[in-house]
Amino acid sequence: MIRFIKMIAAVVVAALVGAGLVVSVAPAERADALTGSEFSAGMIITDDLFYDSSAMTTQEIQNFLDGKIGSCRTSGCLNVVPVDVTSQPVVTSRATGQIRCGALVGGRMSVAELIFRVQRACSISAKVILVTLQKEQGLVTNKAPSQSALDRAMGMACPDTAPCAPYALGLANQIYKGALQLSTYKTDQFGMQPGWHSIGYSPNSSKCAAPTINILNYATAALYNYTPYQPNDSALSNLYGLGDGCASYGNRNFWVYYNSWFGSTTGAPPALVSDATVGEPGLYLTARDVNGDLYIYPQDRKGGWGARALVGRGWGGMTALTAAGDFNGNGRQEMFARDSSGALYLYLRDGKGGWSGRALVGTGWNPFVDLAGGVDFDRDGRPDLLARGADGYLYLYPGNGGGGWLPRTVIGAGWGSIRTFQVATDFSAPGSRDVLVVVGDSLQRFTRTDSGWAPAATLSAGFTGVTSFTVTTDFNGDGRADVLARDGAGSLWMYPGDGKGGVSAPTRVGTGWNVMNAILPSADTQPRAGTPGRVDAVRSGSGDFDGDGAVDVAARNLSGDLVMYRGDGAGGWKGSSVLVRNTGDYRQLFGVGDLRGKGERGIIGIDAAGIMWYLPTVDGRLSGSRAAIGSGWSGFAWVGSPGDFDGDGKADVLAIDSLGRMLLYSGDGAGGWRAAREIGAGWGAYARGTFTAGDLDGDGAVDVAVIDARGQLLLYPGDGRGGWKPRSTIGAGWGSFSAVFGAGDIDGDGHADVLAWGADGRLILYPKLSGSAWKAPRVIGQGWSGLTPLR
Repeated sequence: MIRFIKMIAAVVVAALVGAGLVVSVAPAERADALTGSEFSAGMIITDDLFYDSSAMTTQEIQNFLDGKIGSCRTSGCLNVVPVDVTSQPVVTSRATGQIRCGALVGGRMSVAELIFRVQRACSISAKVILVTLQKEQGLVTNKAPSQSALDRAMGMACPDTAPCAPYALGLANQIYKGALQLSTYKTDQFGMQPGWHSIGYSPNSSKCAAPTINILNYATAALYNYTPYQPNDSALSNLYGLGDGCASYGNRNFWVYYNSWFGSTTGAPPALVSDATVGEPGLYLTARDVNGDLYIYPQDRKGGWGARALVGRGWGGMTALTAAGDFNGNGRQEMFARDSSGALYLYLRDGKGGWSGRALVGTGWNPFVDLAGGVDFDRDGRPDLLARGADGYLYLYPGNGGGGWLPRTVIGAGWGSIRTFQVATDFSAPGSRDVLVVVGDSLQRFTRTDSGWAPAATLSAGFTGVTSFTVTTDFNGDGRADVLARDGAGSLWMYPGDGKGGVSAPTRVGTGWNVMNAILPSADTQPRAGTPGRVDAVRSGSGDFDGDGAVDVAARNLSGDLVMYRGDGAGGWKGSSVLVRNTGDYRQLFGVGDLRGKGERGIIGIDAAGIMWYLPTVDGRLSGSRAAIGSGWSGFAWVGSPGDFDGDGKADVLAIDSLGRMLLYSGDGAGGWRAAREIGAGWGAYARGTFTAGDLDGDGAVDVAVIDARGQLLLYPGDGRGGWKPRSTIGAGWGSFSAVFGAGDIDGDGHADVLAWGADGRLILYPKLSGSAWKAPRVIGQGWSGLTPLR
């Protein structure tokens, strides 16, 4: 219903606009250069910004138009033309009962006043209206607009394939009805809503792809309803110009103009700061001050502190912060942060005193009053997150060990009366699952048992004046977890834990902490004595064989030896060594994660007789003898392990049989399989080009990728429950490679990557971004042509 593809420049001339010609947008005005890699197809703009009914005043809108247009050469520019506006009644959705637009008082007024009144009536930001006027007809910068452009100002009811609807023509009509339509998508639940949708690159659906994307919020859904195309890589790589024949520009230009004129469409993300002088302490506390600065405070495990380090600025907009532990399995401590839109991000530490980026791990988290993470609450070896809702329910969000989630469960009710809580596993006994809460004037402990919650135990009174508390692994060096609490005067008190669920008299360990508005649980980067390293079932392919936290690559050489190439965590190498000798008899060889739940990284080989063998490795070498775990596997065209495909926390195997069926063999966690289940058909043609890809789309579930006969790279995203989300095309020209495989996060940026090599033996890293986007590839090795990768 909307004019979808028109791309208007800030310096466009009226003749070009009238002719509907495609020209480039004006360069960005923000201080730093905007790049297409920042565009997120799933969240073009946050709901808070899009539905802001107080974004601008009438005078601010007028000043903005005057600044953009300057001296008008006609009487029709937006900063000078008066409009006659018809009063509008309250418009209510028949479907939901929600107000689509409130009453609008009409009369003769300036365009600035009309935009302000529409903003208030329809709860669509004036900034959104201004950007839409620009990206549809270039009116915000046009010094001599035509009447035709004014009549079609917002592109409302103006399809590409037919004339504009007469009822919507006219400047005032366009502004009001366009905003009403943008509001209707959410308030009336009309059209596409947040979720997975196939969004084309262009109206030319016969020649151009339509990748499936996860639309994360209502505002982005509204934009795709209004302009139902997403920019392809060519449009994003040339933000201020033209792309290829499948490029469209409407939503790209909305994003570019908003960023250029008003700042980030997702709100300014916090700045990440590194301090190599402090590095990554063995034990530290993280705290945010009232200025939005983020610090880490090293603990000496003797009841004292090291020199603090600044690690971030601009964190004041985050509405919740909590520790995440090693949530994505990279061997480093991470942090969760929730922004004002309800988006939950995982912030990744680099192990050197800085950060390696952030990853979106969820949306819609605003209903929760408290978040507490960083510990393994369900005792499956993976960090989890607890969330308390305003309704008093306590939820467990189990981590899957690879940066995503297993299904959540309700683990408590009636928690609404507490002031705040923290998770404190091992607090009352080794292996215990404890939650500490402040209720009234006391600190209490609740311990989770197999049959529910044990009765509350009061640990300390006198907590009326406590404004914040947290749990630290071992502050005073006695081997027990302790409690840190801040009083109203800003003093920080340490309550030593007794290892049996209680605490003793406090000792003051700091002053001046009243400037901190968030104090997180401690991050313990050192493994405890006697605790074996954990190997995730979530990850496919090679993984971290030597246990140093960096992803390694394994490949079989011409002698039949399986060689481990040790990754350095940044896309480079630290050497190589033989992992398993004499593997030449295996027709298929692939990694399978911790198949038996013993902290191993397993390898599976299938020999010519169809016997499936399990080869356990620990610390970069074979550990024990191989074990036969199945027979009859010679008839399968392809077998591989995606990791935990069905979301139960155990490693699984996928197989393509002679009929082209894709079968799921769910692991039982003890080295065996449950009954096979068919999860797809028609895979026979893809057997040679199929590889397990890890979590390539970044949604927390493992995926499978395919190179088809035309060399296209197809992504089959797993849904985390043993099924599929719609497939999408994420690349072309991949047919020339000798080997392509998913290697995990080779470069340490928080995204799964792909490795490939061709006849020339060059090993090429293809770093993945979100959606179908990639970073620039780079060569990270030579002489790989005689090797076969462990898939």
